[in-house]
Amino acid sequence: MSKKAEEKGNVRKTIKLDKKQTMKLYQSKEKELQGITQRVEQIEGILTEMSKAETALTAIEKVKDKEKLLVNVGAGIFIECEIVSKAQIKVMLPGQVMTEKGVKDVLEDIGKRRKELEDTRKKLINSYNQTAQLLDKISSVFREMQLKESEKQATPTI
Repeated sequence: MSKKAEEKGNVRKTIKLDKKQTMKLYQSKEKELQGITQRVEQIEGILTEMSKAETALTAIEKVKDKEKLLVNVGAGIFIECEIVSKAQIKVMLPGQVMTEKGVKDVLEDIGKRRKELEDTRKKLINSYNQTAQLLDKISSVFREMQLKESEKQATPTI
């Protein structure tokens, strides 16, 4: 191997695993895929919630002060509310801290957080794909191991 490859950290090592170790590696990578899937689903849930908040805030921006709205609180229940002021809206921060911000500021924050979450989601999906490919390779190697094992058992010895 050339010095340049070594300098860049492109050193490739081969590790031999027995059947049991291969199976454990497969199970470990399978769990890793499940974890990635759960994180992607969580991010997608947050993105959906953010989208709903963004839609609601955009609609509220167009409403005049003292105008009445029907607010859906879930389960088919609506409350009639009056917009007192749109100048400052309440925003919950981590740690159950509440602050006030302008609607435009909140929409900007949502946009930034959406971009961060979408970037994280893309990275997780790439990680998922890489892990799935590795899982396929492990599965292929495991099948080869089983085939060789069954061939050894089928071959008569004299």
